[in-house]
Amino acid sequence: MIINGTDVTTGARFSFTQDQFDALCADLMQVPLGRAVATSTALPPLLTPITFENRGGTCGRKAPAWRPRSGRPQASRDSGARAAPRSRAPVLR
Repeated sequence: MIINGTDVTTGARFSFTQDQFDALCADLMQVPLGRAVATSTALPPLLTPITFENRGGTCGRKAPAWRPRSGRPQASRDSGARAAPRSRAPVLR
């Protein structure tokens, strides 16, 4: 099962997968299930957005081959996932 949220700054889907968290240099196992579920409920009056710290580029992770060198996010042909730009942390709802 994959839980999806939406990055409210870009409107892009954010899937709670280790691949997405690798781009942030973060560990998915450290995120409580309740936080992931809260991002997918779409109840803005009841739940506030959740922000994750983006430490991309600090953990030695290499960008995937499908990501352009410009640093701009691009959809993957395989999964539809987007890599988070290094300068911005995702704000999910």
